[in-house]
Amino acid sequence: PDWFSFEDILYEGEKELFYGLKFEDPTHFFIFDRKGESISGQIGERVITHEASFVIAAAPQKLKIGKRYSLQLSPLAVTYKEVLRHLKIANLKINGKKQPALFSLHFQMPERALSSQFLNALMAEYRAFLKSDYDQVVKDQLVYLEQKQEEICANLSDVFDQYTHYLQQHLTSEGALGIGEQISSLTKSYREVARRIDEIDLELRRVQCIARDDEVGFITGNFPFAEGIQQVILSLRNLKEQRDLVELSLQEKGFLSCDAKDYEIKKKELETIRNRRNEARCVLNGQSSFFDSSLKEWASRLEEATGVEKEDLLSHIENQFRLLSMQEEIAQEQLFTAKEIPSEFQGLHLDSARSLLVEYHGKLDQATAQLHHFHQLIDAISQDEFAISSLNAALTDPLSCKLIEQASSLVIHLKDEEHYSTREKERWQEELFLQKKILKEHVEQLCQVESLRVDLIYEKMTALQQIIFRCLNGQISVLHEQMSGWLQETQEGLTREKKLLEGKLTELKDAFDHFPEEWRMEKWMSFKTDLGMKTIGSVVDLVESKTIGRHLHHIDSKEIDFAIPPLHPRKSLLFSILLGSFLLGFGSLCKLFISALLNGFPISFAQLEAMRYPLLGELSRFCDGRALEVKGKDLDLLRKIALSLRDTKGKIVGLILGQGPDYSYALIKNLRSQGLFALIVRCDFSAPFQNEEEKGLLQFWQKEIASPPIVEKDGIAVVSSGGFTPYGTEILQSKCFQEKLNEWAQNYERVFLLLRTPLDSTMSHVGLSLSDLAIVSVVSESNTVEQLTPYMQWAYHENKQPLHFVVVAP
Repeated sequence: PDWFSFEDILYEGEKELFYGLKFEDPTHFFIFDRKGESISGQIGERVITHEASFVIAAAPQKLKIGKRYSLQLSPLAVTYKEVLRHLKIANLKINGKKQPALFSLHFQMPERALSSQFLNALMAEYRAFLKSDYDQVVKDQLVYLEQKQEEICANLSDVFDQYTHYLQQHLTSEGALGIGEQISSLTKSYREVARRIDEIDLELRRVQCIARDDEVGFITGNFPFAEGIQQVILSLRNLKEQRDLVELSLQEKGFLSCDAKDYEIKKKELETIRNRRNEARCVLNGQSSFFDSSLKEWASRLEEATGVEKEDLLSHIENQFRLLSMQEEIAQEQLFTAKEIPSEFQGLHLDSARSLLVEYHGKLDQATAQLHHFHQLIDAISQDEFAISSLNAALTDPLSCKLIEQASSLVIHLKDEEHYSTREKERWQEELFLQKKILKEHVEQLCQVESLRVDLIYEKMTALQQIIFRCLNGQISVLHEQMSGWLQETQEGLTREKKLLEGKLTELKDAFDHFPEEWRMEKWMSFKTDLGMKTIGSVVDLVESKTIGRHLHHIDSKEIDFAIPPLHPRKSLLFSILLGSFLLGFGSLCKLFISALLNGFPISFAQLEAMRYPLLGELSRFCDGRALEVKGKDLDLLRKIALSLRDTKGKIVGLILGQGPDYSYALIKNLRSQGLFALIVRCDFSAPFQNEEEKGLLQFWQKEIASPPIVEKDGIAVVSSGGFTPYGTEILQSKCFQEKLNEWAQNYERVFLLLRTPLDSTMSHVGLSLSDLAIVSVVSESNTVEQLTPYMQWAYHENKQPLHFVVVAP
């Protein structure tokens, strides 16, 4: 509209003011109050009266110069009420839910452009108010947070100073930066010391076992004599094995048996050695009862000596004690030795004795071989065909050679039979016999000499074995003493080390007593430090969130859209909606009527009953399956079907189910309870086949089996279809099927031909032609009267066969 426009109106009164307005030209005007006073003004400039002031921003285009216009100024409260009456503010709804941060503003006034300007100005002013208000709140909060942050930082600085001083003291005194490092280090040391003590205990037990029996175990620790003791143990085992072998050899020869006189002498020597050894032990232990003058002299010197001289004397006495121990062991081993060693073999050591023993073994082998050879020669000389001249290779002494030469010449003379007489032959034979006898006796003498040589060698070897036996005992005694010294030193070293480690372990345990208090102090200071850091972090995050929230609030308080006045008023659409709904309903009704006219009208039980179709009743869709227990109206319907079957003479009953439920199993159960035995022939070739291994009509028609098997379960005899096939109609029309159907009709009281194809299909009509009685299931939603017409013609016009309909309840 072409109206006046006012700006910057200032009026604080509570009553309305009335003025007159008159324009002299398009830009100049006069304001008249009730007293008649006038005030001149100009468009765009402020006009000040006694009660108010304002600015006329624009005048109408159709301004009437000289016309007096009335001007009214209302108080602010009245203007507020008027504005609030036309202003509506509500929360915006999204998906049926109110959004608390979104507002929808509506302002209705005759001046549409002014209304939109007012709404936009209102939203801008509200946003400015929100900004200023939130800025002040955020500013106060930031000042508080900064003060709080400074206080926390000051407290945290003190905590850091205390924690730093604690860590510095701990690092200086303990060498670790914190209690955790110290506990880890000391715990590791404690475990190592405890493990070392366990190892020492184990080694001490091994040393004790070795001291009791040198055949027990080895020392595995890193000790000075560990490797030496192991080598000594191995050497002792080797020497003892050798000694046992030599001892067995000597026992077999009887050289270890000793007579009473030698035994007493050796026993006295052993007692003397033991007494001296005991006296040496007494000297080492500092006792005062002695029997030997030399030992008394040692004891007196030991009491008077000091320092290095005393240590040297103790070392000398310990050496004498070891020598006496060795002599004791050697004398103990020689106590049961039978004979003394020959003088020429005394003083031999082990290696020389072994070398001589090997040498004498060779000589013994040669002498034995020579002796055996002589025995063979003695046996050979007595034989007549023996060639005496062959003895030159075996007997080389002058006497043997001379005798062999004489005998050989006699043999040559005897072989020249043409040049000697019988008497000469007898004389030469006697001389040859004499020569052989002399030669045989000579060889026997050589054999005796060789036997004496063998005995001598054997005695020498026995003496050498005794020497080896004594040398082995001596070496074993030396190694025993050496190992005893090493074991003693090892045991003393391990004991000293164990005492030191136990002392260290005690120190570590004492150090552990201070850990709980130090751990508590460190954890408390660490907790205070972490708490201060987290608090500062929370304050910083809060400050940043406030700062970000401040900017977000500025963004959230902006206008989503601007107020736009409508171009023209909206007309009511009620009539259009009603007209559209009527046309839509009428079109849908016409479509349903045309569809029913073309496809046939659905039928119901009441319609069929009105058309006087042979109805048995209604069947529910739940009467379906083998394991169903039928009750109520369905059971009554099955009884009606059974009654109709008794009134019919034909045996083949066609159950044409169509799209209805399969009630054949329930019907057969009911008939069986009445004493009627029936067979179900399932011709549902188009239905899904569950058991592929089950044979049936399909395999019979394909000549795979001679006859379809009849499966009886729960008193129900069933012939399976055999699987899916599109040639079900051909199977029903085949001669083999019809013959088998007649055969079944002779064996059973009723044969039910079950079909599940649509009512208007060819297969249903073929099954109908094979039946004596037909029971057809009608589904009111899908079947029509036209589909039932062929069945009525079959029943009443063609064959006059019984027919019944069963309506499936929706």
